[in-house]
Amino acid sequence: MSNNKDSKKNTNGNYNLNNDCNLIFPSDPAEVWQYFKEISSIPRASGNEEGIRNYLIDFAKKNNFSYKVDKAGNVYIYVSASDQYENHHPILIQNHMDMVCDSTSDVKIDFKNHPLELIVTEDGYVKAHKTTLGADNGIGMAVALALTSKNIKHPPLELLFTVDEETGLNGAQHIEKDFISSKRLLNFDTGNFGTFYVGCAGSIKVELKAKFKEEEESSNSVAYRLSVSGFTGGHSGGEINKQKANAIKFLIDCLNRLDSEKIEYSLHGFIAGKAHNIIPREAFAVICINKSIDLENKITNILKILNQAKNDWCSFLPSNDNQFSFTFNACPVHTEAESTKVLSLKDKKRFLSIVNLIPHGVESYCIHQHQHQDNEKKEEVSYSIPSLSSNFSLCKLHDGDMLLQSSIRFFNPQECFKLLNIFNQIASLAEIEINIKWSYPSWPVADYSENNLLKTISSNYESLFNKNPKILITHTGLECGIIVDRLRDGDLLTTNTNKKNKIEALSLGMNILAIHTPDERLEIASVQNFWKLITSAMKDF
Repeated sequence: MSNNKDSKKNTNGNYNLNNDCNLIFPSDPAEVWQYFKEISSIPRASGNEEGIRNYLIDFAKKNNFSYKVDKAGNVYIYVSASDQYENHHPILIQNHMDMVCDSTSDVKIDFKNHPLELIVTEDGYVKAHKTTLGADNGIGMAVALALTSKNIKHPPLELLFTVDEETGLNGAQHIEKDFISSKRLLNFDTGNFGTFYVGCAGSIKVELKAKFKEEEESSNSVAYRLSVSGFTGGHSGGEINKQKANAIKFLIDCLNRLDSEKIEYSLHGFIAGKAHNIIPREAFAVICINKSIDLENKITNILKILNQAKNDWCSFLPSNDNQFSFTFNACPVHTEAESTKVLSLKDKKRFLSIVNLIPHGVESYCIHQHQHQDNEKKEEVSYSIPSLSSNFSLCKLHDGDMLLQSSIRFFNPQECFKLLNIFNQIASLAEIEINIKWSYPSWPVADYSENNLLKTISSNYESLFNKNPKILITHTGLECGIIVDRLRDGDLLTTNTNKKNKIEALSLGMNILAIHTPDERLEIASVQNFWKLITSAMKDF
């Protein structure tokens, strides 16, 4: 890392990166970091990939690489082998173009038009200013592009950049298998350097809708906005087993406590959640209270109940989730919604009951866990990985219209039905609409002892770093399962591991912390080590 004295250092000890100063930015490996900066300057929210797609096409044209774009908007770039590697089998390297877009509530950013403001921290990370960084999967894209450099030895490369991964791996589900000749797949979309993934979870999306009865609110009422913020949230696959708070569940607990304590109020609206793969960090509700009946005493009681709820939750939440806060402030209703109506008393109770019953968290863990040999402990270490979970990702109540969304992750689709039955029973009892969509398949674990990609990468890792890698499955969703099935004409919703697996696949990546949150950060040292590993392995493929 350079120590350029002209760079601007803020009060937090971070370095702001912009076009008006000499930037302190990692320079090893130079091409990887340059590509990452360029990628980060291009807005690339899911569904808004035109800019980054044009960037990739321009890259191919500039370097005289042939390329194709399929109907879904996925980009394929073909790179000839280095000298003496012409007869080697090609490698497919796959990353996705889009990123999860989230920011803290005090930041106004238009993710469709504004670039990210990158920051280098003194403890060795790159992050963005109060927004997600998009290292998932921008740094993987940068490595893939840097591998095409003339001084890197490699077999023929097929670079695949997919669209719309973060909303359901949609781009991967529409790849053109005739555009790909490789039978070996490397995916750079995981966030733990030194851990190689050989399987991943699939996903089901559940959506519940209802239209509730509203009535005109009394003119003697005053509206209050109850907000909660400061939960850490995170990736609903990688963080769901860490007992992180869900802002929806906390706020519903608060409203149910008010009901239990006979606090009379009407419910005007409820908003929480941003995307199916983010554990909700913030939520707010607007309630109305009759001001003619001892309002001051009622507010005192409400605040006492809310503080008790906070204390109760802090007693079992992880320490980094204990810093959350709530506010309870009077607000003009017309600033929160177009109408001044509230739910009827009956439908308020229905709404609170429905939301309270929606499952959230880990349902079960894998029975068969993958193990690795730890050189320091000289013993095999096992890892607990969820096999089935549900993330209650979105809750909206506006003008009487309710929309709830949950994301189920699984390894074995047969195990999902116990959760789906719960959702169906909630919908049946509450007489509301339910929609279930099988989004993408799991990547079933095959006998990876026959995976030559894994053998080559592992051998290089052991030689470079004098220790064994971890070989695991992940509860997150990866495009590997879809791509493997597409290339071998598989069923998108199967876990039949008895099929002859003609495609070798492996997922690996760099250290990315707090993925899908505004605290997302990329460890600089892991990028350097990853580059050493992947360029070394390329010589052996």
